[in-house]
Amino acid sequence: MPTALDQLVTPARLDEEFPDIGKRTLRHWMFSDPDNFRGRCVVKVGKKVYIDRAALERWLEEHRAEASKED
Repeated sequence: MPTALDQLVTPARLDEEFPDIGKRTLRHWMFSDPDNFRGRCVVKVGKKVYIDRAALERWLEEHRAEASKED
């Protein structure tokens, strides 16, 4: 049974699983922090950085919904 810890992946691993997002885009989101991306999707433990896959999917879905409202 998957746990919350199973949802945490390194940025490099996320890039392997979702190459369409890309390292540069992910880095941009982490540093520019649009719509509280860092607070919602990034977990930092010491110098290690992890991305919460489930939170990232929710964050992307919200932006998909916003984009469809603009059309």
